[in-house]
Amino acid sequence: MERPERKDIALAFGLVGVLTAVVLVIFGDTRDLDYTWPGQIGVVIIAGPSAWLAGYAFGGMFGHPRAMGWVFACVGACLSTVLGAAIGGTFVLPLLGTIIAPAVLFEQAIANPMIGIIWLAAMAGLHVFVLKSVSCSADGK
Repeated sequence: MERPERKDIALAFGLVGVLTAVVLVIFGDTRDLDYTWPGQIGVVIIAGPSAWLAGYAFGGMFGHPRAMGWVFACVGACLSTVLGAAIGGTFVLPLLGTIIAPAVLFEQAIANPMIGIIWLAAMAGLHVFVLKSVSCSADGK
């Protein structure tokens, strides 16, 4: 198995984004989303393409070996989350949502630790998946 293509890693990011949005709607305080045009379910739907774009931009930071690989993955996870939230926030509430969505996501993750735990587990799993696929291709298996 060789290194996944950039679009495949981006697809995995899209799934992580949708999962994080579902957890946000379940555990977070999302009453304010009822007053936006897409509502809560719309935010979950918008999270997929937004996270895909962010994953396409920062997916190359995942799958590097050793400790520096985990550092790259942590930085890539944070950057892709901020970018994905900004893109999604733009669709939900243009301009203002671009600025507020990353801050609200961070605030909700602090207020409701389950959101942060699920996000961390999903990003770590994504890094391990890409890392294992790269190491298998290097071993020739």
